[in-house]
Parts: sequence; structure tokens; C-alpha cells
Amino acid sequence: MEVHRSLPQRALPMVGAWCFLDRFGPQTARMRVEPHPHIGLHTVPWPLVGEVRPLDGGPDAGGATATVVVGDFAGARSPATMHTPIVGAEIHVPAGSRVRLPLDPVREYALVGVAGVPEVHTAPDAATALPDQGLLYLGIHRDGVEVSAQRETTLFLIGGEPFESDIVMWWNFVGRSHDEIVAARDAWESEADDTGTPSARFGHVIGHACERVPAPPLPAVRLTPRRRTV
Repeated sequence: MEVHRSLPQRALPMVGAWCFLDRFGPQTARMRVEPHPHIGLHTVPWPLVGEVRPLDGGPDAGGATATVVVGDFAGARSPATMHTPIVGAEIHVPAGSRVRLPLDPVREYALVGVAGVPEVHTAPDAATALPDQGLLYLGIHRDGVEVSAQRETTLFLIGGEPFESDIVMWWNFVGRSHDEIVAARDAWESEADDTGTPSARFGHVIGHACERVPAPPLPAVRLTPRRRTV
């Protein structure tokens, strides 16, 4: 299975509290991922292909239609639980239109291309084409951004209040320090056995016995926080 990772990037490790952004599929083969550990993060899976039936209509975002996956956008709020102010929304822009997406100036945002090649008007005299799977960082202090589309277009908006704390990311672990990552890896590996006994720290995945994804070796250097340069 091929996975395209938009975040983290060397110059942009996070957007708000979003620290990983992966896209995969569609595919015909069945995907099977064995139990593996996470610390310091919640996963937010969202089907871009297929159908999701919301209980209420999506908000009208200046002519576009949005499905709010997490957080709030354009007056609509997702029922999903979150522990930091973030937003994730799938946005559909009609063909031949130019729409304005409302933004919160205290948050930073990025747009990810899903289908179509829209132009994002980051300034009155500046427009950037956003290709499929491309990520465009919009920064902070914006109250909106305009998007024009020659054909029907789908985007994904992520954003949130800038995450000020240093974090260390390695494999599936997000921590505050090298030592926290080492402790999590040691806990996962020390609980590996062939009996199917539930992990004391990481729990048990129903339907799996002793299958698990082993942790890769740690690098021979001390892990350091990722800091943005944009």
C-alpha cells in the first residue's frame, strides 16, 4: 500500500496540533495493519472516496460546501472529541467558481489538494496552484482565503492554534523528550510475548492474538524536537 505523507515536513513539522497527515488508497486489496502502539496523539481517519452520511447539512463556506470532520468551521461544529483547538474539514468547490473560506486569525491553517487543481489566492495579486496531494501552508493572522476552481474541486483544510511546546516525534510516538520516547519503546518491546496477553500500557486489540508490529531500532543519536523554519 502506497502512503503519501504531507506532514511532517522538515521546515513545517506541525500545523496547529496536526503532526501527521497521511493519504492512502483507494485500493482493492484488503488492508490489514497489525496492532501497534501510539503515544501523544489521536488518529483521525476520514474516507475521501466512498460515502459519509452526516446527520445535518454541511455549512456553506462562501459558496463551497464543507464537511467538518473535527473542530469548528464556517459556523458548524463536529461532534468529535478534541483536546486542543483544531479544525479539519473536507471542502467541495463547484466548477467555475471562486469562493472565500472564512478563517480564524488566531489559528494557523494549511490546505491539502484532494481532487482538481484549484488556485489559492493568498494575496490580491498572488495565486498558487494546489495540485493533488500538495500542501499549501497559509500561516496565521488570516480571516479568510479565496479559492477558484475551473472544475469541481475537493480540498482538505487543517488548522489550529499554533502549538508552542516542543515535541519529539519518532515512529508512532509523540512525546516531550527523548527519554519519554525511549520509555514508550521499551514498554512496547518488553510486553511482547507469544501468549496474546494484553499489554499493561497499550491494551489489547480485539480480534488479534499475538500479532503485533515490532518497534524499529532507535537511532544512535539523541532525539531532538522538531522546530519549524517557516
